[in-house]
Amino acid sequence: MSLPKLYLNRIAEFDWLIALEFGRVDDGQASDHWRGVTESFGFLLDSPGGSEVGFKIVDFSDFDPEHPEVAVIWSEPHFDVPLLGLTGASAGEIVTAARPLLGEGSTVNRWYFDAAVKAEGEEALSLWLACLQAGDSMAHFALGYTLYELGRHHEAYRHLRHYTEIAPAAAWNWCWLGKAAEAIGELTEARVAYERAIELSEDDDETDAPELLERLRGPGEMDTHPDPRFVTVSGRNGLVQFDLDRLRPKERELWHQTFPEGFVDGVDDPGEPPALRLYSFAHICNLAAFGCPAVITEWMEAIGADPAAYTKYLDNVRRARGR
Repeated sequence: MSLPKLYLNRIAEFDWLIALEFGRVDDGQASDHWRGVTESFGFLLDSPGGSEVGFKIVDFSDFDPEHPEVAVIWSEPHFDVPLLGLTGASAGEIVTAARPLLGEGSTVNRWYFDAAVKAEGEEALSLWLACLQAGDSMAHFALGYTLYELGRHHEAYRHLRHYTEIAPAAAWNWCWLGKAAEAIGELTEARVAYERAIELSEDDDETDAPELLERLRGPGEMDTHPDPRFVTVSGRNGLVQFDLDRLRPKERELWHQTFPEGFVDGVDDPGEPPALRLYSFAHICNLAAFGCPAVITEWMEAIGADPAAYTKYLDNVRRARGR
């Protein structure tokens, strides 16, 4: 099995070293995606209880990799770090190699990042793009809102949606996705994004999502005629869109019979989560002798459900009926 290839991000201003699998960010990660070793060192996980995909160190200048309380960083997990010429290296080896090479300054991506923060308009756009090209995936967020402010809403939507997928636990990420989705007419997705932003908001990090959602719900603002081909739901790692055209004609007809009022209008219903509704539809297809459509299994995986649970669901149904 290949090891995660880490991208090194040294932020001298905060005295952090962030070493994560390329394409990942430390921003917007739920607490259950971290495995702390000490107050200054933690591993990022690909899922709760999952595999390590990198680590972050705060107070890097004072961090002592030889201290007994961080002895575990010299064993598994192991990573590849192309910048350092390391393969199969422990976190301890990575820290030891990075310190003399990187010195006390920031990595090049932060030069573009810091310059972009001070710039505006097209200049900011060029700098954020350079930051992204330098490997810093956090630039997707700023590139997205800069494109939005320049009126390039479809491009903004692409970057902001991707950022909620890699940083799903931050309120502002969802709020900006809502703005971009609303600007291109994806009103159902905008509403879901605003609602998610409100759920994630804390007292010290409130967004303007409540006001934006209220405006969207105002007279004439709601999407009263959404495209019937698509259903948008909130999955474990962000929004997921189902394309009903991927169902066969008989399956699609059965879908509309099963959900005559829509798939809860694309909003996750705590009383009947999307996974359970998909399990139910797969069971109905089986009863109709269609078999479980392969695309339904794909959608289950996309929203973070366990397709194997469908088998358990069938067993429970048969048991309830005395079969």
